[in-house]
Amino acid sequence: MTASILYYRFPDVDWAYRDLWRATRRRAPWLPESLALDGDPDARCREPGLVLAQTCGWPLATDYRESVRVVGSFVPAIPEAAGASYHALVVARRPTPLRDLRGSRAAVNAFHSLSGWVSLLWAVHGPGAAWEGPVRESGSHRESVRLVADGAADVACIDAVTWRHLLRCEPDATSRLTIVGHGPRVPTLPLVTRRDVPARDLAELRRALTEAAVDPSIAAAREALFIAGFVAREYEDYLPVRDVAPSDARTLGLRAS
Repeated sequence: MTASILYYRFPDVDWAYRDLWRATRRRAPWLPESLALDGDPDARCREPGLVLAQTCGWPLATDYRESVRVVGSFVPAIPEAAGASYHALVVARRPTPLRDLRGSRAAVNAFHSLSGWVSLLWAVHGPGAAWEGPVRESGSHRESVRLVADGAADVACIDAVTWRHLLRCEPDATSRLTIVGHGPRVPTLPLVTRRDVPARDLAELRRALTEAAVDPSIAAAREALFIAGFVAREYEDYLPVRDVAPSDARTLGLRAS
């Protein structure tokens, strides 16, 4: 069995993830003893012994319906969140109206990213539109921030929880950027398990995560991870993200269903 949480993985908060996982396992001792903090998130979601993994809302809604079951998502303790929903942040080097960023150079963490690509298109051009300028795929939100800060790109859209971590990890780069807009409000990143998980195990996993996410004994860990709670969710809760994507996703490097 394998369990991992990788999308907000920053080495200086590994201790916090381990504390969170220990609190979860106290409530469900059958879970894997350790939480994997390395590897490719997409590959983790496809592992035969999957117990828990984190993915992005876009590949979940377009690629993973037949392979995973949604467990739920964390409630972020950040200003951009409203319960277990949030929006991404559009950043640039100076205050700029979003309409003036059309045709500019964009840095994108990945073309299958709901926060980094789909949200950027929605914010600057509107649903169904294509990006008018050059695009550079950076490989991570962290690198997108660096590219914009250094002048190699003009704009990027950054996951709001990641932004909070980057304010700590990349103060030189983030201090040179300005938030100029935001993406659509969407459900926070889904935690998933294998498709054939027994109903009893799923219920126990959800209960364990719900209780661990508010456990006062790991308050420091939850604060470091910006976690204020956990809510159970189903696959259908993520289907509305399709409505904010371009009408022909394949022409833009997006995964199409």
